[in-house]
Amino acid sequence: MSLSNMSGNSVEQIKGRLSIVDVVGSYIKLEKAGGNFRAACPFHAERTPSFFVSPVRDSYHCFGCNRGGDIFSFVEEIEGLDFKGALKVLADKAGISLEEVNPALRSEKEQLYGLLEEATKLFQLDLIKNKEALSYLYGRGVSAETLKQFRIGFAPQSWTFVRDALSNKGFTEQEIQKAGLIIKSPKGYYDRFRSRIMFPLADSAGRVVGFSGRIFGDEESKMGKYINSPETILFSKSQLLYGYDKAKSEIRKQNTCILVEGQMDLLMAHQAGFSNTVAVSGTALTDSHLRTIKRLANTLVIAFDADPAGNSASGKGALLGMSLGMDVKVVPMPQGLDPADVIAKDLELWKKNLKEAKHIVHFYLEILGEKYPDPREFRVAVGKLVLPFIKHMGNKIEQAHFIEEVAKRLHIPEEPIWAELEKIPLSLGNEIEKEENPPLFKEVPHSRKDIIEQQIMSILFWQKSLQEPSVSVLDLEKRLEGIVGSEHMEKLRQVPADEKRERVFEVEIYFEGERDVGHELGELFVQLEKEAAQNAFTTAMEELKEAEGSGDKTRVSELLRKIQLLAKQIKWG
Repeated sequence: MSLSNMSGNSVEQIKGRLSIVDVVGSYIKLEKAGGNFRAACPFHAERTPSFFVSPVRDSYHCFGCNRGGDIFSFVEEIEGLDFKGALKVLADKAGISLEEVNPALRSEKEQLYGLLEEATKLFQLDLIKNKEALSYLYGRGVSAETLKQFRIGFAPQSWTFVRDALSNKGFTEQEIQKAGLIIKSPKGYYDRFRSRIMFPLADSAGRVVGFSGRIFGDEESKMGKYINSPETILFSKSQLLYGYDKAKSEIRKQNTCILVEGQMDLLMAHQAGFSNTVAVSGTALTDSHLRTIKRLANTLVIAFDADPAGNSASGKGALLGMSLGMDVKVVPMPQGLDPADVIAKDLELWKKNLKEAKHIVHFYLEILGEKYPDPREFRVAVGKLVLPFIKHMGNKIEQAHFIEEVAKRLHIPEEPIWAELEKIPLSLGNEIEKEENPPLFKEVPHSRKDIIEQQIMSILFWQKSLQEPSVSVLDLEKRLEGIVGSEHMEKLRQVPADEKRERVFEVEIYFEGERDVGHELGELFVQLEKEAAQNAFTTAMEELKEAEGSGDKTRVSELLRKIQLLAKQIKWG
């Protein structure tokens, strides 16, 4: 079976089991709006919901950012996946098993996915053989079940273990290098990961795209503690969050995401039942990371190490999150311990600290209060480190609340704090978009006549798409052609499929309820005839001036009669 046939059959099976409402409704809250459903768009910030889902058409469209499509494009967009990844996610939801693809027909990406899957299995098998590494993981509190769930493995102290094993499975050295597992040197290829505990990094669909390796054994003093796969066509460290594939459902359900720094922190959090946890995994938190989380949850709970680096990272993450309109809290951590240690030693303390997670402003006020006992130094530090968080709050009432709290802590009036706040630039940019309605049409109409023509054609496109139209499309097309002419009518019919779908969707939503299609069309035709008469009147007046200048009395008389008739038409309609 070819790849295209396999995909096609799977697509139809999935669409037969999952509706657009089922899929979109599992990610965002939908409200009934006539025959459709409405929601705030998950792809851009907006105050008024402009995202609509049509069960009849089995599609969605946002009139704020112009995104639209079916269940596959929605999952691709919201999960950050390619089509194959979306296919896998939806197949799992629908309970459908995807058939294996013939290796000879795989694309380059699919070949690398297969290669990394084989590497994951190799590392898992090697961990079972390595009693020291297993003993270390069990000693950190990780259970055998968690090791299996997250597919933790081990790369032995060998320069060619992965290269040789994958070559024996039919993969070329060039493919293994493209997957980030081996490095080319003048003497040949050698393994990137050696004597390391291996944490597979998966995309949103659960496909392994890379690895993070923690050094273990005799090599610990010689090399970096953690190394990650390099950037590849599958793996981008600025976009991937460790554990996201396993956490996304619970993040969405709880509308809250717990963010930790390392792999061990994540394993222990999930093991303790906090499966809405993700990790940044050895890289700085990025805007892309937070946008991924923001699609599923409004609340971000940061649980980084209680050291200067962790506090600084918490602050940067909070500022990024707040610029996206997220509610950001920070978990107070015991000095010198990371979340994995706290969970292993005192689970109740971890639960307590999570419940007592503080707003980032409160968190920083406490830290700075301890660090700067001198009132003047404290005030300077608050101005530099706390006021930017308040500046990035989108809600003025919330801003006023925290300004009041800061004033109390600093023992000064609120006015100078407000004055300082005004001086702080929104350095990250305010991500809350202005509420604008972009034009419906790709080519913006240049006159009122153009707009009315497009409105009439949109209604006709919609009526044509219905099995039982409520008006005579053929008669109305003839009437429109009689006004605009056959050549212009042909141009009005030539609309790209995507734009036509958008226009039909908007008209369908407009006519939900009590609006009468025939009456609305009648009104539009009256307006169009007036606009056409006005345009003809303007043209006739210009022609009259030319005729008078040339002394053509016959032409002047004809034009005066025409102008008189057009003036009556414009006046009375």
